[in-house]
Amino acid sequence: MIKKYFFFLIALASSSLLFAQSGTLKGKVTDAKTKEAIGFANVVVMQGGQNIGGTMTDIDGNYTVKPLPAGRVNVKVSYMGYQPLQYNNIIITPGKTTYQNFKIKATAQMLKAVVIKEYKVKLIDKDQTQTGKTVTSEDIEKMAARSATAVASTSAGVFSRDGEMGSVRGARQEATTYYVDGVKVRGSSAVPKGAIDQVTVITGGLSAQYGDATGGIINITTKGPSKETHGGAEVYASLDGYGNYLAELTLTGPLYSKKTKDPNDSTKVKVKPIVGYFFSADATYVKDDQPSAIDNWHANAGMADSLLAEPYRASSRGLITIKNADYLREDSFEKIKAKENIGKKSLNLAGKLTYQPVQNVNLTVGGSMMYMNRRMYSFSNILFNADNNGQQIYNSWRIYGRFSQNFRAKTPEEEAKMTIKHAYYQLQVDYSKTTNLQQDANHKDHLFDYGYVGKFKTYKVRSYEAADTLTGYENRTVQMHNGYMDTLYTFNDSTTANPGLAAYTDYFYSLYPLHSGVYRNKETVQFAGGLLNGDLPTSVYSLFASPGTPYTGYSHSDARQLRITGLGSGDYKNHAIMIGFEFEQRTDRYFGVSPTALWTLARSLVNSHITQLDKSNPHPVYVDGVFQDTINYDRLYDGEAQSEFDMKLREHLGMAKDGTNWIDLDSYDPSDMSLNYFSADELLNSGKNSYVAYYGYDHRGHQLTTKPSFDDFFTAKDENGKYTRPIAPFEPNYSAAYIQDKFAFNDLIFNIGLRVDRFDANQKVLKDPHLFYNAYTLGEVKEKNPSLLAKVYGDAGAPSNIGDDYIVYVDNVDNPTSINGYRTGKDPSTVKFYTANGTLTNDPSLLKSATGLAPYLVKPGADMSPDAFEDYTPQITVMPRISFSFPISDVALFFAHYDILSKRPGGQSRLNMVQYYYITTQGTNIINNPNLKPEKTIDYEFGFQQKLNDVSSLKLSTFYREMRDMVQVQYIYGAYPADYITQTNIDFGTVKGMSLTYDLRRVNNVR
Repeated sequence: MIKKYFFFLIALASSSLLFAQSGTLKGKVTDAKTKEAIGFANVVVMQGGQNIGGTMTDIDGNYTVKPLPAGRVNVKVSYMGYQPLQYNNIIITPGKTTYQNFKIKATAQMLKAVVIKEYKVKLIDKDQTQTGKTVTSEDIEKMAARSATAVASTSAGVFSRDGEMGSVRGARQEATTYYVDGVKVRGSSAVPKGAIDQVTVITGGLSAQYGDATGGIINITTKGPSKETHGGAEVYASLDGYGNYLAELTLTGPLYSKKTKDPNDSTKVKVKPIVGYFFSADATYVKDDQPSAIDNWHANAGMADSLLAEPYRASSRGLITIKNADYLREDSFEKIKAKENIGKKSLNLAGKLTYQPVQNVNLTVGGSMMYMNRRMYSFSNILFNADNNGQQIYNSWRIYGRFSQNFRAKTPEEEAKMTIKHAYYQLQVDYSKTTNLQQDANHKDHLFDYGYVGKFKTYKVRSYEAADTLTGYENRTVQMHNGYMDTLYTFNDSTTANPGLAAYTDYFYSLYPLHSGVYRNKETVQFAGGLLNGDLPTSVYSLFASPGTPYTGYSHSDARQLRITGLGSGDYKNHAIMIGFEFEQRTDRYFGVSPTALWTLARSLVNSHITQLDKSNPHPVYVDGVFQDTINYDRLYDGEAQSEFDMKLREHLGMAKDGTNWIDLDSYDPSDMSLNYFSADELLNSGKNSYVAYYGYDHRGHQLTTKPSFDDFFTAKDENGKYTRPIAPFEPNYSAAYIQDKFAFNDLIFNIGLRVDRFDANQKVLKDPHLFYNAYTLGEVKEKNPSLLAKVYGDAGAPSNIGDDYIVYVDNVDNPTSINGYRTGKDPSTVKFYTANGTLTNDPSLLKSATGLAPYLVKPGADMSPDAFEDYTPQITVMPRISFSFPISDVALFFAHYDILSKRPGGQSRLNMVQYYYITTQGTNIINNPNLKPEKTIDYEFGFQQKLNDVSSLKLSTFYREMRDMVQVQYIYGAYPADYITQTNIDFGTVKGMSLTYDLRRVNNVR
């Protein structure tokens, strides 16, 4: 059923039925002189030259136009016998009502000229049921900040760090949800500065339309098309030594227009835009995007090269070496302004197309993209090794489509008869994808290049031991072959991928004579300071990477989101009622590997099947028919011990897969090696410092083409019978439905709503969070091992207060001989422990055996199995919302709200099957909890907002002072508020005047 519902929504999306956030425009039209209401005046709303809405005033002169897309609109009012009046650039904010009254002047002449006025942002907004701030493009143009998040950080209650946004009201960063043109953001929210029309920050009083946030909402709205083609460009470059360059381009205008005759003058032709566009792009290069206030240090020019030319000096304590970098002094370093090799190149794009086929239908298709290619800063590399900073390639993009249709009355009389007025619906589908690649800029996905030092050749001879009791050779001493030993380990760096690493070993081989014993085998070379394939030079003073140290990681991730949302709205009497839904499906994939260490792993796996000699088949050594008192043996093939890596390497090299010839691994080129040769278990290494981490990809980094089942992790094998350990992508889904009612009694505005969220982690969780394996209940013990109960309790049986579903704990997991106690319940709030005699205890340690708590396991000693898990139970959260506001005067406003908020669990809720399967080798490492529930928060607040014309007006009334004295004034920085807090917010970001907000807020985390 869910699949049918999902595909129905996809089909709906293919018809371009799409959703967006919108706002409402309300006001009153009156006679400028008599102040009397003007009924049946014509109100027209235009954006980009298109008529996007309109209505007539009622008999009392009131009008309402909805829905209107967020952004800027021009509104024109006209009435017979009055001069038309138009306000330009009225700001429509998502989810809010903008109020604009019109006072038009009567005239005896037929005037076609329109009086045009510019809209002024009001410091006190009657529809202030939410706390927060909206920053318009005029204010943004005056700011040094270029990103929307930096603009949002200017809002009161938002913590700013390094000029960028930190947290909202001290909540965790993931508790704040971002939207760009109605699209919930995954990844980057960056858009070109020239594309930003407004940034709305909501810090409290969230309407039912918003969910999945306990901190706040950041809503970014981009500009719409213009009725005339125009554009602009901007270029700048910094002169401060930090290498900051930017170029920005913005274009807008109509793509297709339709000519119609002017109804007021048949000789004139009006041009009406039907399809319009907006496009903005910026490209940047920054040498150092986080410059230090105290400059930086690095080694003098040429110092790193000189250290690579002579990295070692011989020690007086024997055949070991000391790094010359440990003997540098202050004069070997110098200060620099910008950090080296951390340059960032980025490209931001944003655009949209609008189409209005008929008067009451609007279709918008748009999207944005952020691409970044940078070198990653590393403190350990700053002195000697900046050339080897890792590379990050990040790409985040989203596309959306929205469709809206409203149902307007053609005449005031028709509208008066309508029960539901201003009815409309909107639907939207959006799709987002974010990829992140981190790698060595030179080696990229050539994983065996990362730790490659050069070619080594091992010289081996047979080793022997004397035996005088060998069967068949009694009464004589025989030299019996007992293995192989290395005599020389040589190095050649002619084909190395890492000249810096090779320099250490190359120089090391010049320190001592070749046959001095230092180079006898890889162990002696490694001990004395030479680097093998897969080795890295030790750091300088345990702080700074030595020159030539390559970047040691490779990872790529893929996060996708499909979201379908919709709403319908209509006004019933004085109530603006809205109902809506949203559905969201995420798909997350990740693969990471430690490529440098692959050489060490390969070295440990190759030849693993020929470590023994075939003593059953001796080969006596004869010379000219004379026995030489020497017996040799062939290598013994052990198929069970052969690694998958060895088998596939031999196949690649053209050798027999079951061959017994010894492979000198370090004598081969990286091109002969591949991650594809390893089995999953070899790379996972029993969970102890695994070489790979993955989900949605296989253990070799290939994206899964089919979705494996949970059981496949335990059972799936490859053609060689090796476990493949597939792990499906993380695919949680989220859906919600809500109803909201906004109504007003004169100037008292209420916003009441109810939101219901459903979150499904869509994964397996432990049946019992206290157990990784199935354990017997008392009822099962009664059936399967009654003798154990008889031994403990005799004829009396188990205590009567112990239920048959209670878990049994024993004295020994492998061979239980006694019962230590019982447990009931799973959740920490309901779990109870009982001793063997049925006594309730708060101390579980009373149930411990000699080796700890020992549940009576069904299969002791067996591997973890799928039947210890069950499906995640979807979580339903009901969230009522209520808020209201009313103006005390023209310059003061009272507001209050009570909200229940919820936020789904973060990334640490993914079931990491590797952690669970290898739990016995994890030690004290923290493991993910896949059964996390959404966080639920109660937030209620009341406060006052007062308009201040200038700083000298910053005088609190007696009421404000009393309120201030109730509780000590505090600012919220970093800590999540838990008690009553009086908070003063002063906004200096407006063009004229300031806004002072006093709130009293309490936030309770209830789960």
